Amino acid sequence: MNPPVVNPPVVNPPVVNPPVVNPPVVNPPVVNPPVVNPPVVNPPVVNPPVVNPPVVNPPVVNPPAATQPIASTTNTGVATQAGTVVTQGATQGAWTASVSTAVGSANTLAKTGLNDQLVLVSGALLLMGLVLAALGRRKAAANRR
Repeated sequence: MNPPVVNPPVVNPPVVNPPVVNPPVVNPPVVNPPVVNPPVVNPPVVNPPVVNPPVVNPPVVNPPAATQPIASTTNTGVATQAGTVVTQGATQGAWTASVSTAVGSANTLAKTGLNDQLVLVSGALLLMGLVLAALGRRKAAANRR
């Protein structure tokens, strides 16, 4: 025989509607940034100093005075040029060598500010550097052994 068919009751679950929650509308405050006017800065007017270069008058060099030859004798090595007697060795290149420059004499031009004390100190520093370099190499070679 067949067992009886049992139909269980149909149970519908209750329908739960969740409440509708509307999030609040938040309007952010309107913030106007402050208007900052930077200060007007006028740069200072700088008038450079007026520098007048020094007036350098080159020294006047007169050529050496030549003696007049005696008319009755003949002088070899003396020639007459434009009414003056000039010896053959006294060319223009010879007397311009003794003219000092517009800056100063030749001794002034040679003074560059490099005095003996600076040369002595720099020589000592160079020698000390060479000694320390040599000692450093010897120590490095000893450490490698």
